[in-house]
Amino acid sequence: MGRISLERSLRISSGVALAALLALLAASPAVSAGASGTARYHFSVGVAAYDGVGDVVGGRFPGKCVGISNWDGNMHSEDQTLSTSNAPTGKLSLTIHGHGTSGSGYARVDLHSTLKATYRLTTACETIEGVESETAFQETPCAGPVDSKMHVSVRISGGVGNRVKLVWDFLQFGGASGALVPDSLCVEPLKFPTGVCTTYATLNQFNHKLVTLPFKCFNSTPPLRTGSTDSRNQGSLLLKRTG
Repeated sequence: MGRISLERSLRISSGVALAALLALLAASPAVSAGASGTARYHFSVGVAAYDGVGDVVGGRFPGKCVGISNWDGNMHSEDQTLSTSNAPTGKLSLTIHGHGTSGSGYARVDLHSTLKATYRLTTACETIEGVESETAFQETPCAGPVDSKMHVSVRISGGVGNRVKLVWDFLQFGGASGALVPDSLCVEPLKFPTGVCTTYATLNQFNHKLVTLPFKCFNSTPPLRTGSTDSRNQGSLLLKRTG
């Protein structure tokens, strides 16, 4: 009998907690009432802050002295939100119901990226006592701007409770194929990895006129040549309630 009462009490407590949370969120004028026990939020993306870096360190060793080469450099990307013509656009929706939370959103951000890298190639060698050593090399600096667009998408999910998971996906488009920063060229293509990462938030964060959702992501990928490439970013989406 005691066990049945305890289970019943837990169910009642969970129901009261969910009802209280929905009542808190539904108090917002931006929430549209749906089915019983359901609340929906709608937002527009006002500002996106973005700062991304891609690094490359690698080399090629053909088995002889002549032809040894290496790369060293980085690509740095920043948003252009200071210009009103380049303001990011997007939207996000969030649904809270009796079985959990779901939602999704996206933003498009204009980026300006700068490449700074160096390519070094061994062009001549000599052999002394059976050991090859470099006698001449060629060094090529690589630099230049890249303007591109970033597509940022986020999927929101969570069980019954106040904590939700945000899965972020970043993709370059409009002339660039990389993800967190655009792929580029320094004698040969420099490929940077795609970006997917996870953060967490509370539902209470969405109960405001302005909502800031921060993100941070790091990814590296095995290179085709000896070395490594990686990319990382940080920033946030500023959401404004609509409706």
